[in-house]
Amino acid sequence: MLLVAVAFASLGSVQTPPLWIKTLGYSASEVWTVEISKPGIPVVTTKIQGAPVDLMFDTANMAGLSISTNKAKELNLSVVGKWEDLDSSGAVIGYTSVFRVKEMSVFGQTWSDQRATSIDDDQVHGTLFGYGLLGPKYLQGCIVTFDYQSGLVAVRRGPGKSLPGWKELKMVVSDAFPGLPLVHGKVNGRPLLMELDTGKSRCVVDPELDHELNFPITVHGSKI
Repeated sequence: MLLVAVAFASLGSVQTPPLWIKTLGYSASEVWTVEISKPGIPVVTTKIQGAPVDLMFDTANMAGLSISTNKAKELNLSVVGKWEDLDSSGAVIGYTSVFRVKEMSVFGQTWSDQRATSIDDDQVHGTLFGYGLLGPKYLQGCIVTFDYQSGLVAVRRGPGKSLPGWKELKMVVSDAFPGLPLVHGKVNGRPLLMELDTGKSRCVVDPELDHELNFPITVHGSKI
């Protein structure tokens, strides 16, 4: 299971470690710098077959690892299969190529003989969001804390603990999508299941819910 804590405020810079590092009991070797892109999406430097590749950390990426088509060619990754693309109802809407990655490293850990799905280059926009997606597959069984102001992420492998005075959200475990962070919530009073998606810069709702609750239309979508 993936547990995520988000620190929206911090005291000090990367040179002066924020207080939450000590409060949550992280060691210096468990804290990493990340880049927070302009829309507020974390980008993590990952080594793929020895080459550094910036990837968007996307908790909704159930493939685990996705690499843009051009970057896969640059890394000389071989195609070994295909991946089913699903819509929000679980229906198959298409297929993408699957590449073999001989070795990848991130957050101090290394994995061999991994699979990566292809992603269109225009979906990640190169240097803005990196050259692919890193999903929660590689952080299962970890406690993860993102500090968006300081550009830090802390990763500890092992169980977490409750802290007095901290607000806790009970996670919903999905057998179909291991590692996907889900919580119970409400939109305009309507109970529903919510996904905590680090790859989104705004709230997103299913079109059926939009129609059911009749949200007012705005220039950028709907108003909740």
